[in-house]
Amino acid sequence: MVIPTVLSSIFLISLISHPALAQTPNSQTASAGVNHAEPRFASSSDIGRQPVSSQSKAEAKRLYKEGVKYIRGGLFRQAVAILSRAVDLNPEYADAYYGLGYSYFELRQWRKARESLRELLKVNPKHSEGQSLFSLVASIEDSMQRSSESRSLERSEERRVGK
Repeated sequence: MVIPTVLSSIFLISLISHPALAQTPNSQTASAGVNHAEPRFASSSDIGRQPVSSQSKAEAKRLYKEGVKYIRGGLFRQAVAILSRAVDLNPEYADAYYGLGYSYFELRQWRKARESLRELLKVNPKHSEGQSLFSLVASIEDSMQRSSESRSLERSEERRVGK
């Protein structure tokens, strides 16, 4: 319970102190137009892709700011939809990957959180908050895997003893 609170605080502090997050006027945040597409993560075939246009970068930045507003409001599903569009437009946008990973973390979608954070660390291996959250997600997944295996062994033992 303490870890999510601490992470929320760290995330919000990093967002507030980030210079690129100045308020944008007339930003539309209605969820009716939200595209719920999953993000398309970069692959080895993307290595030779075209550079991102300045228009795409500007739109990705606008979407990122909108996604941050959703995160601050606790609307993580909406944040995922918006931030997914941002990373689709600019696959090099580290902060958008972090917001996406954080949103998935809050939604307890560990695999998607790990994938987003892995992409973030490909773009910026020194992103300290991303490293921390990636480690936390990995430890949660490991713990859940061990717990699942333990329950499976217990059921097997109960069946064996019960027969």
